[in-house]
Amino acid sequence: MSHAKNRGFKDVLTGTTAIPKASDMLDENDANDKPKIQAQKMNEIAMEELLCSVSDPVSHGALKCSCTKDIPDGGSSKAWKEMQSSLNQRQIRQNWN
Repeated sequence: MSHAKNRGFKDVLTGTTAIPKASDMLDENDANDKPKIQAQKMNEIAMEELLCSVSDPVSHGALKCSCTKDIPDGGSSKAWKEMQSSLNQRQIRQNWN
């Protein structure tokens, strides 16, 4: 999480900052749209970091499941939650075996 904070994408990763829909028409010259544009950029960086940090098929599946109609390239907070959930389930299974 400290890496995400240092790189500036912790808020989109944790869901504190909402990621606008890809279909939203955002204007870089509009001061109201600048935080939304920044959130989209941070989401893209977060997804790249997540993709580069995993190697197992379950985590890659979580990244693929984060792609939606509204965010076709994937939502980092959804991917992060899916990855945490699958990790917790695997740890529980290991403890029972």
